[in-house]
Amino acid sequence: MQSDPLSWPMGGQNYRNTRSNSTQMQTNIETVRKLALRWKLDTNGDVSATPAVVGGAVYFPDWAGYMYKIDAKSGTTLWKTLLPSDGSVQAIARTSPAVVGNVVYIGDQNGYVEALSTVNGSVIWRTKPNVGPFPIITQSPVVYNGVVYVGSASAEEGVAANGAYPCCVSRGSFQALDALTGADLWKTYMTPEGYSGAAVWSSTPALDTATNTVYITTGNNYSIPQSATDCFASAGPDPAAQNACV
Repeated sequence: MQSDPLSWPMGGQNYRNTRSNSTQMQTNIETVRKLALRWKLDTNGDVSATPAVVGGAVYFPDWAGYMYKIDAKSGTTLWKTLLPSDGSVQAIARTSPAVVGNVVYIGDQNGYVEALSTVNGSVIWRTKPNVGPFPIITQSPVVYNGVVYVGSASAEEGVAANGAYPCCVSRGSFQALDALTGADLWKTYMTPEGYSGAAVWSSTPALDTATNTVYITTGNNYSIPQSATDCFASAGPDPAAQNACV
């Protein structure tokens, strides 16, 4: 079902990721000069996520690991909670949350997707959909018809930049999770086995429900198998021969 047109429940506003709200046209070239500060809020860390605004409340994470629910009219903090830690590592979220019903969904840089109660911020479920090395979730989730769609990435390439860690084995993935339980419904890796990279880290998925298609983007390739390296070397500049190596 379509998201409430009077709210902004996820990063792209709706499951089509239009990042616009056709029902709210109050800000335009004539009215923008009249904008004035209504309230401001000091957070514990930087904020890079697009907030979700649903039911008169604003939901967003900060880089100190907190998740917030703020009264949209007054700026009053309704609740603030630390995301769960992974051992001694505090979870930090930079993604936009998605709010559906009484649940707010968020991914973090420890590689987890969490479902939190909109009532008090308590954890309903928590899952790590990609268990490769150094997994992170930096794509904003989309929730549609009881399914959470979100991509996984990895910090492995950055770790390997110091030269002490051999690069790389992690593969970006995109998965569908049950919105009630967090259980995996399906997962698709972005590269074949033996390749690495193609992390799904940016933007928000876009769904075309008429064709049951979801559109995403990926990052760069990290590494290829030695057999592919040898094939490219022998193919030379011939595009057809190079294509045969993939």
